[in-house]
Amino acid sequence: MIAAMSSESTPAGGRLRALLAAVAAQPLQTVRRMAGLGLLAALLIGRKLFLDHPVFGPIPILEGWPVPPPAVLAAWYWLLVVLLFPLVLVRRARPWLIAWLALFLARCGWDRITWQPYFLHYAVTLVVLSLAWSGSDEGAERRRAAALSALRWTVALIYFWSGIAKIDADYFRQATDQIFAPLLGLLPRGLIDAMVLASPFAEVLIALALLWPRTRKAGVAAAVGMHLLILLTLGPLGKNYNPVVWPWNVVMIVIVPTIFLSGSAAAAAAGERLRSGLRLVRGALVSHALVLLAFGLGPLLGEHGLWPQSLSYKLYSYRSPFAQVWLTANAVAALPESAQAVLRPERRGWFAGYLWMGEWSEKELHAYAPEDRRTYRHVLDRLCRLPLRRGEVQLVIFSPPGRRSGERESERWNCP
Repeated sequence: MIAAMSSESTPAGGRLRALLAAVAAQPLQTVRRMAGLGLLAALLIGRKLFLDHPVFGPIPILEGWPVPPPAVLAAWYWLLVVLLFPLVLVRRARPWLIAWLALFLARCGWDRITWQPYFLHYAVTLVVLSLAWSGSDEGAERRRAAALSALRWTVALIYFWSGIAKIDADYFRQATDQIFAPLLGLLPRGLIDAMVLASPFAEVLIALALLWPRTRKAGVAAAVGMHLLILLTLGPLGKNYNPVVWPWNVVMIVIVPTIFLSGSAAAAAAGERLRSGLRLVRGALVSHALVLLAFGLGPLLGEHGLWPQSLSYKLYSYRSPFAQVWLTANAVAALPESAQAVLRPERRGWFAGYLWMGEWSEKELHAYAPEDRRTYRHVLDRLCRLPLRRGEVQLVIFSPPGRRSGERESERWNCP
């Protein structure tokens, strides 16, 4: 019986080994296909980010810029979706990749509502891949090694800044009852509180472990475990919240082992020491400069308002500004059902309740609208177009909390 079972399992085991060998031999092709699949899922789930919406979008980057008609936005969106299929399925996908990137960057460069951290990660990944496959066969191995190095720095910097942003009083105070709430019935609260306290430092350590050859395997295992935990807490078995990030976490579970544990001989040699990675920065200037700007310098500038908050990888960190929209009963009745479903009833003067902007956008868009003053003011402007009396809508914007005090300043805006 044992012999029979062994012979039956051999073909499946052989196919699995062949698949793993193919991934190890062509890590960049695996990354490209996973990024394409992740983008396809994100575009389908978060399609309202790219279509006309009466409240949340589009938001041109400059005041007064024209907004294309809804039919043009819809055609643009579906073209992005359709062009992803050859990007995923075709072996020599560089022309499709460049065409898709041009359309995508033009769309996102014009419209702030699409400024999402996972889209930035995907876009930079595809730019790095397009540079890796450029030119003649001479130096191809070196270009692939440089691309793999750039992709490694991308992931490590995302984890690093995500962890740094969570070292914050609000996160330590609220994460147990909000982010980790699905675990409260499974684990003791004290253990979850300890996980909350440790999680920011764990992310930073994962980033450092991935960059150091001796700890890379442990870093990969910890990163995969972290994404599985995120899927458990935010996914359909947990809070069933923010579904547009679910595919990104699945993609990371595949991409992280692929880029850190596999690759060509040149790529493996390039990652043996951190100093080798730094030499590749000088050797592949464009891709590494882009990575260091978007994922290294950008989040640092975001602390001073010089980079978009939504692209600073402050993932579930409470470090971004947030907003409430206070409404009278008459204003509530004028809103769509999606807004009424998340209304927080609370009497304050003649206001009947308020909406948390992030909660409302997640319910309406299946994604977070960028958490910044420009987005919040845009939403207020759209609400002010409703047939309401003066003062029936009020926007309250709370600044990021102080690092030590945890206190937020607030500002109030009414319709003109």
